[in-house]
Amino acid sequence: MVKDVGRHHVSQVGRHNGRMATQRAGNEGPDPAWEDVAIRILARWDHLNADESARLLEQARVLDRTRSWEGLNGLSVSASMRALIACQACLLTVNIGLVVLRDVTSILVGRGSVTKKTRHTLGGLVVSEAHAGVIGETLLHGPLRLSWDQVEADGQADSGTSVVLHEFAHKIDMADGMTDGNPPMVGRRRSMEWDRISQEVLEDLRSGEPSAPLRDYAATNRSELFAVATEAFFLRPLELRSRFDSLYQAMLVFYGQDPACRPPPRGSEESALNPRRST
Repeated sequence: MVKDVGRHHVSQVGRHNGRMATQRAGNEGPDPAWEDVAIRILARWDHLNADESARLLEQARVLDRTRSWEGLNGLSVSASMRALIACQACLLTVNIGLVVLRDVTSILVGRGSVTKKTRHTLGGLVVSEAHAGVIGETLLHGPLRLSWDQVEADGQADSGTSVVLHEFAHKIDMADGMTDGNPPMVGRRRSMEWDRISQEVLEDLRSGEPSAPLRDYAATNRSELFAVATEAFFLRPLELRSRFDSLYQAMLVFYGQDPACRPPPRGSEESALNPRRST
């Protein structure tokens, strides 16, 4: 079922594979619940100037309006939930444009994690297999899936993690049609510099040296390094700049932002959805 149908026009609603899909009409007016959450979230990213803040908000509206949002296993994806996800996603695109998210056509939101078989390889050989709880998943030319429970948990103050930033960073990585940890840099020189820096950081992580603020998962491969580094760049920028300055500077150039120039966002995204619960 689709929540808040009575509050705005729903142009398309379909059921397939146990999902409810909703795509909003392009000419509908602003949803008060969506706008309220968006403004509350935007206020936390105080390294953005007024023009960037306005651009982020407009990009988030476009992302919300032009993508299919699907609740899994009966979950209703409300306007507030869409705003929370869209605004975090567009923090990444505010200065590089929504074109890098052209591979995002469908956003699936479910409760909890999904248990899947994972496989790690080295030199073409399978070195380990295991079953793990997956809280987010991104497929090349396919949907992006998020655990709403994890989105809320990430919203806690100083969590330093964001499944939304992580998975949308993967989609940015896929903008050139490949999943290789090389985002679509402008110019060969910048691309070569990114390649050199990311390889050095990956080797550093695999050497056993302390990796904070990068999570250990960043050492999996170049693709995961880019996604994990994106989380740290926006959520723990001072620590990332201190420990991996060359990586921080490369991401500053790519994203066109300097989150370390001001204090990182405070408070929780959950409190934006439930203001009375904030303390």
